[in-house]
Amino acid sequence: MDDQYESFFGLDIARDDSAEDPDSDGLPNVVEAGLCTDPFVLDTDRDTWPDCLDMNPLSRAYIDWHSPFFWEDDVYYYPGPDWWLGAQKSSNSTWVIYLDRAVLTNDVVMQVTFLDTQRGALYVDVLDTNDSSLADDVSGNLVEGSGVPVRAWMNIHLGSHPEVSGLRLRSGRVPVTVYESLLYVDMDGNGLDTDQDRQSALGLGVIHEDYVPETSDGTGFISRVSATNESIGTLESWEERRGDGHRGPPSAPHIGIIYVDAQIGEDSFPGRSSRRTGTDGPKKTIRAGFRSAGAGSTVIIKTGNYKEDMDISGKSLTVVLQGDVNLSSRTRQVPATTRRQLDEEN
Repeated sequence: MDDQYESFFGLDIARDDSAEDPDSDGLPNVVEAGLCTDPFVLDTDRDTWPDCLDMNPLSRAYIDWHSPFFWEDDVYYYPGPDWWLGAQKSSNSTWVIYLDRAVLTNDVVMQVTFLDTQRGALYVDVLDTNDSSLADDVSGNLVEGSGVPVRAWMNIHLGSHPEVSGLRLRSGRVPVTVYESLLYVDMDGNGLDTDQDRQSALGLGVIHEDYVPETSDGTGFISRVSATNESIGTLESWEERRGDGHRGPPSAPHIGIIYVDAQIGEDSFPGRSSRRTGTDGPKKTIRAGFRSAGAGSTVIIKTGNYKEDMDISGKSLTVVLQGDVNLSSRTRQVPATTRRQLDEEN
């Protein structure tokens, strides 16, 4: 397997794990690498069809806005269709999705999952290739104020608007938490994307409940699939996801990642994020990071001076040293993303 693929998804480049199947979907890592699918997720494109049964397992663009995985400097990297160029967020107030209009000529459905905050506001703007707004608030306020996580669906009429190259979600004065976005082409409005329709025509599809989109169109850029949002669970059920990013079964090593950063961290922080935002952020000491990490977890230690040793008594951990990590009085130069397996016996 390609080392870049293994490093991107957190597989171990130092050993042969090509035959392993962390997400138990029947596809070993070497096959997932060939498909460019996520080896820790049963359904990479979140179309409800497992990768092993999906003729195109990358038919939809999936963005997990709320997870620390696959983000670098607020830019999101994840496998997806060739018409999706990526995503970017800013200060938990704007979330932008970029599209390749040379490839994508059809309308798309956009699904947005967010916390339906009381007195909050969440709008959709359409952008050109220079990130300039072509039209603001083409959707109306998506927030209804129920106080629970919800999903909203909308049809983006790109077929009649070739000038649109980006979609921006924008919150109002009261912050709104956006969890996920999903984009896909659904020409007949039956809930299946185009590739699923093709597969179903061959008799190889998976049963999926259809829905009929609403046809009302206010601005010409967008129309709501449903006039109301769909409640999808409790706040706690979604907040507990933070840090795991749908990384697969609890036994997967990625399910628990703890960040340690002597420069910006605090031991009172949960350690689930590499960035410091409010009461969230990395741990300050290695000791605190190890205490918070369960068996099989990964602890990522950032550049800094740590006047302590790595005492992992009683735990089996994967430790990643990034940059210049100074342990006690010794400075160790370790390339970024170098992975060291540490346990009681080693």
